[in-house]
Amino acid sequence: MEQPALPSHEAASNRMPSGQPHTHRQRGVPFAVGLRTRSIVSGIVAAALLTLLIAIGSRGFHWFDAALIGYAVATIFATAAVTYKYTFWLARPPTGRYWRRSWQLFLSYANFRRYSVLIPAAIGDLFAQTFIRRRGLYRWITHQCIFWGVILSCLITFPLTFGWLRFTQTTTGLYRIWFFGFGLIALPANSPFGFVVIHALDFTAVLLFIGLVMAFHRRFHDLALV
Repeated sequence: MEQPALPSHEAASNRMPSGQPHTHRQRGVPFAVGLRTRSIVSGIVAAALLTLLIAIGSRGFHWFDAALIGYAVATIFATAAVTYKYTFWLARPPTGRYWRRSWQLFLSYANFRRYSVLIPAAIGDLFAQTFIRRRGLYRWITHQCIFWGVILSCLITFPLTFGWLRFTQTTTGLYRIWFFGFGLIALPANSPFGFVVIHALDFTAVLLFIGLVMAFHRRFHDLALV
């Protein structure tokens, strides 16, 4: 049985010229291009702001260590790339809606009254990672070593790379710590506290190394428990 033919005006409306994209694609392409452009601009702005902070914190690059320029440039490009990707991610309707709703809940008065209870719980879960402690002492020590090794190493490495953190020797033989161009404290290098401060990055590296060794040991010897 033959199907009835479409009316002439419907057939004409359904026919598209060869090579011409559909209407929804025509609307989608400019949107994607505009979103990509905004994401690129956001990445450039983030990189420019970080460069400005480096210039301010190092007093016009006066205290910037030229030997570390590779690390600084890599960090600037990484900041631009992460900002670009994050801006692109937030432009999606589900993630954008989730982002806005999360801030609304965080800043709401109803949740503000519960912060006295939520903040200690968040500190325990994020920094102490007590939920991992309940799964085993070995696993908890591993996570703590890796977590604090990375966090503390970043808190030391990035300021040193950007020229925000430096040490100078005073006329009395003490070492003065400078951060963002402001002098903080002066301490003797041969004191226990001075030794810990000067070798802080070594300690964080050892802490991270211990966590990685424990993680690899568990990975290769307790495959069923990973």
